[in-house]
Amino acid sequence: MVERKSNIAIGRKHTLQNVEETAWQHSRAVFDFVDSQGKQGRKGGHYLAWQLPNTYLGPHQQTPKGRMRKINRKLAVLVNPGARGNSSETIEKLYFANGKEAGRALNGCEDNEMYWPLVPASNRYGLWAVFSLT
Repeated sequence: MVERKSNIAIGRKHTLQNVEETAWQHSRAVFDFVDSQGKQGRKGGHYLAWQLPNTYLGPHQQTPKGRMRKINRKLAVLVNPGARGNSSETIEKLYFANGKEAGRALNGCEDNEMYWPLVPASNRYGLWAVFSLT
């Protein structure tokens, strides 16, 4: 059985100007997140949040590293013809293990947002922090 987990990005404080800017970037996916436990700042603070792609976990065992590289190379060509040296296009990483890695990657990056896990994930959803250039 495949398990699905929703992921939510928590962004800047909820102000009228921030709502307008974030709505232009993320359209109708933006909503008001109330930090009832005080993990982002003061207790009861309001922040902007939006839905990220879901995470799926299956019952399958992970492939050994050597075999996984070969499989990923073949999949990358099928999914994105510009991946892995087939053209000058490259895929930039958007999700990182921690904020330090995200900050380093943001330095010379064209994308304007990088994500990393905010708190240990629950079984139902994951909360992600955002580095943004805007």
